Amino acid sequence: MAAATQAVVPQPSFYGDYENGEEPTNWIQKYDLLFPPSYMDVDKINRFELQCAAASPAEMWFATLGTAEKASWATFLAAFRTWWPQPPQITLTVAQKKDQICALTLKDKDIGVMIEEDRGREWGHIKWGQRLGLKQGYHNKEERIAGTS
Repeated sequence: MAAATQAVVPQPSFYGDYENGEEPTNWIQKYDLLFPPSYMDVDKINRFELQCAAASPAEMWFATLGTAEKASWATFLAAFRTWWPQPPQITLTVAQKKDQICALTLKDKDIGVMIEEDRGREWGHIKWGQRLGLKQGYHNKEERIAGTS
């Protein structure tokens, strides 16, 4: 088994309860990216069980899977996506977008304060500006600076 010789670094445990910002669709994509192409389906599925948090909805779901759902990675993913479907893409009206932008307020306490989030550290007022730019549809730094999309 060639896959056994290649180390795969585990990612944080999967709970499947949508708590603490966990999005199952994103989690399974990151999980799938951990494996080199040489990994066998059965190995990916067996490792998934180890990635489930103890007594979590994910562990309980895995325990109920039948042999057919574990037959291949494709059937496993189909069962996963049936249980945890992709989040819907919501298209907001112009009025709803305007309301969201107006709701973003820069608080005095955030000016000049370093804010630490899971994607790094940034000044509070810079973070606010980035959020505002994203709400206006600017998706990268250059577009936000230039004011074009």
